[in-house]
Amino acid sequence: MFGRDNVIAANLPMIASENFAGDTVVIHFERGTYFSLRGSAGTIWSLLQAPTSIAGIVAALDGQIQLPSKDIEALLTAFVAKLAEHDLITSSVGPAEPPAISAEALASLAEPPNLEIYTDLAELIAIDPVHEIDFLTGWPKAPDLKETRSVTRS
Repeated sequence: MFGRDNVIAANLPMIASENFAGDTVVIHFERGTYFSLRGSAGTIWSLLQAPTSIAGIVAALDGQIQLPSKDIEALLTAFVAKLAEHDLITSSVGPAEPPAISAEALASLAEPPNLEIYTDLAELIAIDPVHEIDFLTGWPKAPDLKETRSVTRS
């Protein structure tokens, strides 16, 4: 479990996320699970794309919304625990950055965060060769020219 001062961030490269018209979708490639983040979950997720902490987010929100800091912290702590349970966030060695929060993001925090979990495509995602890449060579890997030249003809 992550405490209020632990530096945390999205668990890259195990996951990828995209926002589609206000609905954030996150996929965990290794587990084959995907998630829909609704309510304020998408906003909180966007704040976790850079190393930060619960305390940093609470400080950035202090005085910006009508909820007391202790309520904001409790909400964030519970949601971060759900994200950690599904391996979507991890400890970060980088320094925590104070999050920048837009007016639109502030407005979305009026709704509680909701994490919907889907496992129906887990088997297909697990066998998808597109995600089996080498981070240095990419995908698809070009053939090694030395191997191609060493083929002899009879």
